[in-house]
Amino acid sequence: MSCEKCIKYLEFCILLFLCYVPHKGVGWDSGSVPHGLKPGGTQASFSAGQLMFDPQSSSGNVSALVGKQAVLSCTIRNVNNHSISWIRHRDTSLLAVNKFVYTTSHRVKVHHNAGTDEWRLVLQPVSLTDQGWYSCQVSTTPHLEHRMYLGVIQPNTLILGPKERYIEKGSTINLTCIIHAGPLNLNPSFVFWNYNGKIITYDRERGGTVVISDRGEQTTSSLIITHATATDSGQYQCDPSASYPQHVNVHVINTGGPSDAVRRSNSVSLAHQRSFSLLSLLLLSFIQHWICMSKEKQSV
Repeated sequence: MSCEKCIKYLEFCILLFLCYVPHKGVGWDSGSVPHGLKPGGTQASFSAGQLMFDPQSSSGNVSALVGKQAVLSCTIRNVNNHSISWIRHRDTSLLAVNKFVYTTSHRVKVHHNAGTDEWRLVLQPVSLTDQGWYSCQVSTTPHLEHRMYLGVIQPNTLILGPKERYIEKGSTINLTCIIHAGPLNLNPSFVFWNYNGKIITYDRERGGTVVISDRGEQTTSSLIITHATATDSGQYQCDPSASYPQHVNVHVINTGGPSDAVRRSNSVSLAHQRSFSLLSLLLLSFIQHWICMSKEKQSV
């Protein structure tokens, strides 16, 4: 056989190999995600009038806070008369078809404006059990789908120090609030400080400075009020946009005055109660030890 025939025969063999060797597929059920589908969905090439998902306008990885709202969005071009279904993959539940909700949960709603390409699944209020994979599916044969992942985060708000604050008249009120709300995109875009149920204006005549700093997954906000007077006594609340509010009660007192005497008296009384409880516990432990020792001696 000539070299030219050998080369043609080799090319023919390579062509047969490329045509008939199947691709090694990976399914969702195997625990891994096919390439290009994390967290997207069925890929489709665009042509005029063709039904397809728009991955740029559809949800991918969505994060939501417990108690807040989660919105999952699907943008689908040229749907025509096909139906759009929402599936929760944790338990393979059919949540909704078009505008009709099939689940009994009042927290699930669907939205679609006629003439638009966007379908939305809304969960409110979000719970920890909502975390997982979701998909919107088009009733084609075979069906097309776009998958997205909802991550749920439990936020936390903490005002440093005790719930009851006693501040001497003329000193500075300094309240520090720490908010944990997960990723940076969920950190509070603003933090309100309320005084007796009303929002504190930062430029009020009494003064009041708010300092906010972002540190990764933690946001810190401090409220500083100088030259405290009796009118500054009351309830102060830290109310972040991406978490739950917390409050403390501030009492501005005159050092050595009647209010201070009552506070000191209450503190001393509480200290005496704690000391008495500790002594009682020690005495009870001693009696139990003595009884055990006596029983051991009798058995000997």
